Amino acid sequence: MADSAEVCADDSLLIIPYELTGAEMTGCRVRFGEEAHGAGFTDGAVETEEGALALPMPEGVRPGSYDAAVEADVRGCVTEERRVRVDVLYPRAVVAQRWNDVLAIRNERYNGDYSFSAFEWYKNGVRMAGEDSPILYLPENDDFTAEYRARLTRADDGVRAFTCPVVRKRYAEEDIEVCPTVVFSGEEVRLVSAESGEARVINSAGQTVAAFDVSAGENGIAVPYSAGVYVLWVRYADGTCQDSCQELSRGRVGSGNLPRCCHHTLLL
Repeated sequence: MADSAEVCADDSLLIIPYELTGAEMTGCRVRFGEEAHGAGFTDGAVETEEGALALPMPEGVRPGSYDAAVEADVRGCVTEERRVRVDVLYPRAVVAQRWNDVLAIRNERYNGDYSFSAFEWYKNGVRMAGEDSPILYLPENDDFTAEYRARLTRADDGVRAFTCPVVRKRYAEEDIEVCPTVVFSGEEVRLVSAESGEARVINSAGQTVAAFDVSAGENGIAVPYSAGVYVLWVRYADGTCQDSCQELSRGRVGSGNLPRCCHHTLLL
């Protein structure tokens, strides 16, 4: 039996793999440490399937590392004990993907009320140098089969724990752009959004000149009549945001690919 096992905090079962080497197991129990008891884990008999022990996960367990001891009865007369560290990981939903090249940690309003003081990103188990912010920017042509996870430090108790690994989805290009690239003032641009949310058009003075709801799918956005520079700001239901720079010149508005920024600053 390995000396550690991982489980997502929102999984229903903790699975601990094992291997029998020429013996018959007639019973199995698990004893947890004091901290694990405080997190909701309970001692008792364990259901066994071929090559795996299955334990129910307590509801609302906080991510972190917990100690356990697995006791196996061999042929009814010998008891073998193995110590196991149980690493409870943050659910995959704590990490949000935005477009093809952004992974981000959701804030406490949308991640189960967790606040974090430090962030470390990993790719295929290897620490990514210099990536220590809540947002991870990645090249769109990067490997879409790679597993990414973040090790997060909780602000209230300093506990460091990983998120469950995530693999990026590749979205179609038309799902992440505003088009057409040229339109007359007062007409519409087409905004395709993967999720619902709210949007604002902001002028060069920082004033909101239009506000509206965004639905998942295709949306028609009316651009202002006055020439100038505008930001199309979209905030999704989980609190993340995306800015798009819209330049209106001589009655036309030009739109390029969405800049990778998550703030309200006007882009000139």
